[in-house]
Amino acid sequence: MKVKRGAKDFEEISVLQKELLAAAIDLVNAQSKTGGYIVYSTCSLSVEENEAVVQHALNTRNVELVSFSSAVNFGVEGMTKYRERRFHPSMNNCRRYYPHVHNMDGFFVAKFKKTSNTIPERVKKHRSKGKEEVTHWGEDKWTPEMMETVADIKEPGAAQDAAPKNKKERKKAKRQLVLAARAAVSTSVGAAAAAAAGVPAAALEVKKEEPKAAGNVEETAAASPKKGKAKRKSMEGKAPAEAAAPAADAQQAEASPEAASKKKRRKSA
Repeated sequence: MKVKRGAKDFEEISVLQKELLAAAIDLVNAQSKTGGYIVYSTCSLSVEENEAVVQHALNTRNVELVSFSSAVNFGVEGMTKYRERRFHPSMNNCRRYYPHVHNMDGFFVAKFKKTSNTIPERVKKHRSKGKEEVTHWGEDKWTPEMMETVADIKEPGAAQDAAPKNKKERKKAKRQLVLAARAAVSTSVGAAAAAAAGVPAAALEVKKEEPKAAGNVEETAAASPKKGKAKRKSMEGKAPAEAAAPAADAQQAEASPEAASKKKRRKSA
């Protein structure tokens, strides 16, 4: 069931619930054998009906909030501050249950322990108040311009993903920072030493060889067998010529004495 309620309705309900809770506390005996406990629970998530009512009980009665996490170990802690309001630090013992988180109807639960049966004559004041200026968003703020504006809402879990989740990831991130710092120091020291020695910074850079193109590699591979065949042919052509050269020299050597004797005979005749 959906009900439209305004700020005035929340204030009226809050006053009624403060009176009901005060009456319930007055009926409990602080020296009871069961301990004198009071449980305050609502099926609402509004601060006016929950933390504000609990704070009023802490200020007007001798009670204190106690934890019940041993019996109910889930839920979100109660708010210690909301907009301009500031509540007692023990409000974290309360529990909130959200429909979109716990898959159930919205609830608020607080557990009190009565410390004394006397009612304080003066209301306890909570000194911690917010000093920042807060804009109250009532129905007068629901203008057409405001309703048409787009709200910038961060994705859920973005902050949690940015931070390391466990001890192992924190150590790993710390190790990476240490290595990065060492690398930065080594590069700065190397550059300073090179500058002191007069070595230009360009000489410190190592040029990488460019990989050869696939086409050039294939061309060289295809050309290599042709070169081998050409060398073989030249060697085969040179071998008979070199073998014929000594035979020609020998024939000339044999023919030379006969030619000399013939010339002598002709002269003598």
